[in-house]
Amino acid sequence: MKAYQLKILLKNSKPPVWRRCRVPAGITFSQLALILEHITESGACAEYEYEFYQAGIQVREWQGETGRAASFRYDCLCASDTFIDGLADQEEWFTFRPGDGRQYRVE
Repeated sequence: MKAYQLKILLKNSKPPVWRRCRVPAGITFSQLALILEHITESGACAEYEYEFYQAGIQVREWQGETGRAASFRYDCLCASDTFIDGLADQEEWFTFRPGDGRQYRVE
């Protein structure tokens, strides 16, 4: 079974605060958010966001018409419809924002 090993690093923390985990391939970004929120001890919230800076992609949970186009520089994808495999295989890292103001670099 294919899996991804992730290093989750809290941005701007001195000394570095990080966690490591493995997640199965074939899950959606919504499912990954539940895992990352548990690991980072953030409350479960639908306001999370993933940003793939180099690819110019943001992934978030769409709730009606809000949140579809947050920025003209990024293509926005729906977290519940997008599987992690495509982006995880292409990108080395991404930013995860759980909705509580903190930001994590995930490698």
